[in-house]
Amino acid sequence: IMATTVNFLDVIKSNSFGAKTVTIDVDLTNITLHVQFRKEQKQGKLLRDCTEGDGITVVNSSTFIIDDFIVDFQIGTIYYDCKFTYQSGKVKSYFGGTFNVIQNVTD
Repeated sequence: IMATTVNFLDVIKSNSFGAKTVTIDVDLTNITLHVQFRKEQKQGKLLRDCTEGDGITVVNSSTFIIDDFIVDFQIGTIYYDCKFTYQSGKVKSYFGGTFNVIQNVTD
């Protein structure tokens, strides 16, 4: 599997991210998943750090969910990617992308 760009829809600040179900042609057995969200650039300020059991739910050997959360980030572009770490030590990021946080009106 080659790295793929998956850009999410815009999210209004202080609204729910909406759980994202990912089905991938990779056997997730014995793989550790890690997703980070960063502000404005790929090495920008870390806004959210998700791991299995803390922001990521593994459903079965090929499906996992990036759990829902309230987007309390500042407006702008958010970068993310998903890192897969194998027991052998191999590390692979199969997908990542961006989404925009847009200003809310109602507090």
